[in-house]
Amino acid sequence: MYFDALNGVAGTQRPTGTAKQPSNNITDLNAILAARNLKTIKFLTGVDLDAELYACICISAMGMGLYPNQTFNPNGNYIDECAIIGFYIDDGGVNVSPYHVSFVNCRIANLLDVQTCFFDNCVIGTLRQADEVSLFGCTFETAVITNNGFTLDVWDGRGVLTLKDAAAGWTYNIHLRTGQLTLDASCAGGTFYLYGDFELIDHSTGTTIIDRRSGGHLNSRFFQESAPAANANGTNWVDLLNRSTINRPVKICGFTITVAGGWAGNAQVRIVDGAGNKIFPFQGQWVEVTDFNSGVPVVFNFPLEVSPLKGYKFQFCSSSAGDGAGKTMALTALDVEEKS
Repeated sequence: MYFDALNGVAGTQRPTGTAKQPSNNITDLNAILAARNLKTIKFLTGVDLDAELYACICISAMGMGLYPNQTFNPNGNYIDECAIIGFYIDDGGVNVSPYHVSFVNCRIANLLDVQTCFFDNCVIGTLRQADEVSLFGCTFETAVITNNGFTLDVWDGRGVLTLKDAAAGWTYNIHLRTGQLTLDASCAGGTFYLYGDFELIDHSTGTTIIDRRSGGHLNSRFFQESAPAANANGTNWVDLLNRSTINRPVKICGFTITVAGGWAGNAQVRIVDGAGNKIFPFQGQWVEVTDFNSGVPVVFNFPLEVSPLKGYKFQFCSSSAGDGAGKTMALTALDVEEKS
């Protein structure tokens, strides 16, 4: 059957629900499905459910749900035992506790209290578990999974994942081909089996980690540098963080800075070696608004490698000579991987 929120019509009589005359509401569509013993719905638009769906196959006609106009919003309605394919998923913070639901080729912006659900080839944002969850081939886009003490299986994943509220007595299988896993300080127990090649940032207590990762990340540690606010000096470069002397090779993976004081010009940043030779970016410098924004994390696609023979300095200046005292920049975080 077919659904179209914009051009569909109400009613349950033929040809409503067909490709020629799609339905425009779930209540009527449920009646049509029951009458004709059908289970598959093709959605020509996004949808805010006006009734629950049970054991249906819901397919977006728009492909993988990368954008909000392809939203599947449960809108407070249950979607138990459905297969949701190709949608942008956002429950709007309204908990519907999806149970035995498969999400395939979806972008998960926000989904609360998922129970015994399966995610295949999805882009993950925010999830909150209420039972065991399995994710296969997913990309974690600075994702946060709040675990609440349930089994979690991640296989063949990639990206940046933070796990919260892991608990004793539960097992966590995490396989990332590449990326970063952070165990939040709220993780107070559980056994973690780690596979793949990724960075581990461990703020947990009471967890057991069985580390079966391969590759260079086994002999490295990840940490964040910071520096307090400093005044601009017009178009002159100011050292915000000086690490001219380092003992081990490092990779700089990204940064977050905070610009304050109402600058007349645009803040500019660069990284130089200990002798003052620019090593980032390759050309020119990075400029606020064009290349970064205050308070927004920047993640390098290709980390900047620095030799202990060189060291590094994080510098900033303004595009306006008039910016000085009171026009400040703080280094909130410089993401660094140190090799042993």
